[in-house]
Amino acid sequence: MGQVNEAAGIYCPDGRCGACLHEEAPAEEAERDLERPPNLLSKERAIPTAWIDGVAALDRMRSPTHVPRHRWQLFLADCNEFMLSSQNWAERAARLGWNALTLFGCHRIRPLEHLGNAGLLWVINGGKLVELYRDWAVIERVGDLSRHVHHRRSPRAENMALPWSGAQFSTPRPLLGSGRR
Repeated sequence: MGQVNEAAGIYCPDGRCGACLHEEAPAEEAERDLERPPNLLSKERAIPTAWIDGVAALDRMRSPTHVPRHRWQLFLADCNEFMLSSQNWAERAARLGWNALTLFGCHRIRPLEHLGNAGLLWVINGGKLVELYRDWAVIERVGDLSRHVHHRRSPRAENMALPWSGAQFSTPRPLLGSGRR
């Protein structure tokens, strides 16, 4: 039936293209989709498997040291909404060229102090993604329903990490000779 395009990290449900950018699914597939549970995030959509696995791993993680628990819970909810959305935000993002760092990435030590370089999901902050384009997205904020434009940037990888990588959120080591006495 389907196949994984390892180079792109994308599952193609019917195996026609490997990148899953083909037109609408045949009518019988659409009927089968109606029978599936609506919360099933699976290989039926063209979402990179690393994103699916990463977000699933986040649900099992505790909040990092420099991220308050309530803010971590908001981030997790935003990630899950993004992945499971009826608007297919994750699939759209993959097609538009967004990558894991531009979506989920954050500063490796203090993620909330560097939101200007953070991925889109850190910026949503409990709001609602309403538009998504190749280089920018529009977020509707929670309190006043105002809209904020988030521009996709090429993050400096040495300062960024994916929250599920385990390589971030480490306490920085003091420089030699910089300790106070």
